[in-house]
Amino acid sequence: MLADTSPRRAIAALMAASAVLGLVMACSSGAPAGGGNTSPPGANPSPAGGNPSPAGGNPNPAGGGATTFHLVIADGPKAGTYDLTSTDSGACTNLDEGWWGVNYDDFGGTGLTYIQAALKPTETGLGYAFDSGSDQQLRFTGMEDVNFDVQDQGSTAVFTIVSDSNLGTYQDFKTVDTGRAELTVNCASVLRPGS
Repeated sequence: MLADTSPRRAIAALMAASAVLGLVMACSSGAPAGGGNTSPPGANPSPAGGNPSPAGGNPNPAGGGATTFHLVIADGPKAGTYDLTSTDSGACTNLDEGWWGVNYDDFGGTGLTYIQAALKPTETGLGYAFDSGSDQQLRFTGMEDVNFDVQDQGSTAVFTIVSDSNLGTYQDFKTVDTGRAELTVNCASVLRPGS
């Protein structure tokens, strides 16, 4: 169901999305710290492109392997479970104490094509998008408190990011409200400064 399409709501959505992008970009520098495997086992990843998967869980990255992203969206036009992998060494970052970032992008792809989340000492943010290469693109931004839990394991980490309320914005600025989104990221490596 489409929500309020007022210019004020569209501007708020764009500002929130810009804030998330700024947070993650600020957290995205450093050097690779290596790979590892200390996260719990998961279940079936979906095919490339982030198509919904009926299985829950998060695949376990092998040492030096892929970072996995497991996103569960409770309701709305993109409700479902999505599993993605990335071999990008910048998928998980730790800029400084209390500053963490997560990044996945497959611009021009279909399905779930973009994820960014950030934690810094004073705020958190979550953003994700579908079909970034088309005029049907739908971008979501966490609108309420975004909880970001970090299990730092040195060369690897597990992030759990939860947003109870998310605003989706279509290319034509129509908006849709959705409920809870939960993202689990199993980092095969973490970029840290000076490493």
